[in-house]
Formats: sequence, structure tokens, C-alpha cells
Amino acid sequence: SDRPDVLGTLVRDEEARAVRAWLRRQDEAKRELLELRYGQGLGTGDIAQVLGLSRDAVKKRCTRAVQRMR
Repeated sequence: SDRPDVLGTLVRDEEARAVRAWLRRQDEAKRELLELRYGQGLGTGDIAQVLGLSRDAVKKRCTRAVQRMR
């Protein structure tokens, strides 16, 4: 069918609102980390350089943040 998936669009919009609300409740460091990873699409090595962290620290922090968000 060529008609738009209205329900799918509504669900995605609601999920996006929930993610934005969750991000507002996080500290600045976590928001920056997630913005670099998912907003700007930077890789672990690049994020580590920007934030002055090890690659392992970046991986762990991203994993933990996503787990907490769920």
C-alpha cells in the first residue's frame, strides 16, 4: 500500500519524545557523550580523543547509558 504508516510514525514520534525527555534529565557529560556518538555519529576512538577518555571508558559509558535508557 502507498498510504503512510500513520501508526508507525506516531510510535516513532513518541519514542523520540521519550528519548529527548530522558536526555534532559541526564548530566551534561552523559548528554555530550551520547550526542557525539548518536547525534554526530563519531566512533569510539574519536569520542575518546574529544573527551580525553580511553576507548574502553567510552564503550562502557555508551553501553551503560543505552541500558539505563531502556
